Amino acid sequence: MQINFCPSCGAKVAPGSKFCSGCGAPFESVKKEKSPSRKNPARDIVLLVGALAVLIVAYMIFAPKPKKPQPVPQSQQQFEHPPITGMPQVSATDMEQIVASLPNNYDSLVQMGNHFMDTQVYPLAIECYGRAIKINATDPNVITDLGACYFYMEKDDSAILMFEKAIALNPRHPIAHFNMGIVYRGLNNLEKAREYWNKFVELDPQSPIADTVRRLINDLGGK
Repeated sequence: MQINFCPSCGAKVAPGSKFCSGCGAPFESVKKEKSPSRKNPARDIVLLVGALAVLIVAYMIFAPKPKKPQPVPQSQQQFEHPPITGMPQVSATDMEQIVASLPNNYDSLVQMGNHFMDTQVYPLAIECYGRAIKINATDPNVITDLGACYFYMEKDDSAILMFEKAIALNPRHPIAHFNMGIVYRGLNNLEKAREYWNKFVELDPQSPIADTVRRLINDLGGK
């Protein structure tokens, strides 16, 4: 799974979202509206003050955490797992019961992990992928998805560890390199971010997000 960010404000974005929960911007474009002309300066000042107050309150409530500021638009390349027929949405109260009834079969665990990741129930996705990897730790795709879940849970160290394992299994795994760059950019380790993004472009130069990654590398500055 590929990690995504809002191209406008840099907020972390859940897979499949069409609008940013932080700033509300759509991902295909960000349009600026022109303010209509006003003939009453005094009323303009009152309206401006009121608008600023609303914006300040909205920012305090919805402003994204600055921990991972790098904007990365949602990829057109993102893989969607096949859904599990009849699997309901999960609430927090259901989690213990679901964990207790998880299967012991590798394929079933991976399938359920895919479902929970796609529905953004990351704790259960982590549980499923973790159990699957204990059975078979040779699939870099599953390990990369586990790393992405850790990232969305803001567990950067665990995410890096999983991406490192995926790259060790397949040194030419482009998404593991891309995601590693995202994590390191969020940690403000620009040298590491540049290293992994350059490798991503080398491995998959025709990717739909390759040009975006090239711009991100350029934005990092340096060589």
